[in-house]
Amino acid sequence: MRLHALASLHFLHFLFFFISHAESVDYTRLQPSAVNYPAEARNYRESPNTLYITNRNGGLAAFNITSAKQFDLLSMWANDLPLEGQDRLGDFLVVTELARGPDGDYPNSSGPKLHFFDLSKEGSPSFSLCPFQSLDLSTYIDAILHVKLTKLPSDELFAVITAGFATNVQGGVIFFNVTSQYNTLKEDTQTPFVKILETGVEQPEGIILSPTSPTTALIGGIKSDKIGIIDFSDVSNPYIVEERDDYGKQLVGAKKSDQPFATNLNENYVVLAQWGASGGVMVLDCADSSNPRIVDETGWFHSLSLSYSNRVKLYKDFILLPLEQPIGGFATVQLGVDGKLGDVQEEHYPLDELGEGDDVVDQSKSYCLAINEGGWVYSFVAETNAVYVYCLYDVAGVNKHCG
Repeated sequence: MRLHALASLHFLHFLFFFISHAESVDYTRLQPSAVNYPAEARNYRESPNTLYITNRNGGLAAFNITSAKQFDLLSMWANDLPLEGQDRLGDFLVVTELARGPDGDYPNSSGPKLHFFDLSKEGSPSFSLCPFQSLDLSTYIDAILHVKLTKLPSDELFAVITAGFATNVQGGVIFFNVTSQYNTLKEDTQTPFVKILETGVEQPEGIILSPTSPTTALIGGIKSDKIGIIDFSDVSNPYIVEERDDYGKQLVGAKKSDQPFATNLNENYVVLAQWGASGGVMVLDCADSSNPRIVDETGWFHSLSLSYSNRVKLYKDFILLPLEQPIGGFATVQLGVDGKLGDVQEEHYPLDELGEGDDVVDQSKSYCLAINEGGWVYSFVAETNAVYVYCLYDVAGVNKHCG
């Protein structure tokens, strides 16, 4: 059963919260100055102990998260630019600057841009986060949001970008050739190849590349319950294979190959967070990249809080979901090798630390989290610099210790 409105879920959620969450597990609260409205937090297979955080209020920061007691700033590109999307391949990192958000233009933005970084000195004393090139996309589009890198059979590298809050392109997905920047880690001043596809997915946000095809993308939208399946095997002529209704909003996802500690997921599967009335989390089998099938999904009824699931993380036999809602936090969902979903547990931020009044609505939701090798979860509170650190196993109710 799927619902198609969230109007009644706010009240039900608060009731559910107060009945079910009288006690919290142990945690540590941090407030690093280099975190400022964290929008996306990623540690990559290339360097699992280094966490990169893009801040919507400005700045890109890299932290050492080797252990729970470490949240040491390694480097920061300090600015007031609204940054969000990020992806990495080897020593090449790309970050998106939004330009526009849900309330219109960001006053501090320099336009929709891709910022390119050389991470070859990561781990050395001379490591410094500073883009070697920033490319303005305003000629093509007035806003961008998330980004994924993919290497085509031709050995070219493309950034595939969702248009988010763009107004001059409807349901836009941008294909941008970044082969030269990736190969040389240097600026390229030649006119790039850019292709834009319009889709029926309204305000595209989440994008994930099929694990079985580097030229197939799945997208979800901020104002759309559709999932869009895109084929760009001919990148000069990408097209919509299919758009399916009632899959949930945003659909920010994860797969085994892009998660440093994912072990318990079939290589062909992806996991998508379903924000909105559909609620919960979904596992898709992409063995046939153009026709993914649903393996399992929780649905909002499993927990009302899961109706606000966001940027997915995978860790061993767990799915972790930040909860973008009043009295935020995160959820854990047990994951079988067969993609079947099991026990759901939640942890919400302590009420006595969240302030009072209307601000608590915005300042207690969470867009993103991260997890280190030992199982310590870093849960970031949106619109603030607060980070709550938990042991995954304490929240999941598993008799293990984090390393």
